[in-house]
Amino acid sequence: MTAWFAGERPPVDRDEFIAYTADQLQSYREARDLLLRSIELNPYFPDAYILLGNAYQEIDNDMSSMVRHYDQAIHLDPDNDEFRNARMSHYLSIGDLDRCKPMNTPASKRMPSHATHGQIGRRIERSFGVVDSK
Repeated sequence: MTAWFAGERPPVDRDEFIAYTADQLQSYREARDLLLRSIELNPYFPDAYILLGNAYQEIDNDMSSMVRHYDQAIHLDPDNDEFRNARMSHYLSIGDLDRCKPMNTPASKRMPSHATHGQIGRRIERSFGVVDSK
């Protein structure tokens, strides 16, 4: 996905991805084990699920485990657009546009009905990194 942001074409097949040394793969596996332990200790920390999903994708190219962990992170923090974007980018990369549509819901539609327009505006500004000058 990084290649897309750099204006380059994305890798076409697995052989074009970064190749890791045995030591690097071992480090990834150790990190994955620590993330699994972290989730055992605190199953309510969504960032651990995103990182674990990334690890499964990087180490084993296990996309189903990646998406499963992304889904859990989104379940725990449904307003986190970074989590939604990570999952959406996976579906975009495999050309599954139908699964992207329901995930790309604007923050204003996910906001509770009792939220004011000011709250919605501030939330959208925060998600785009707009800082209030007041």
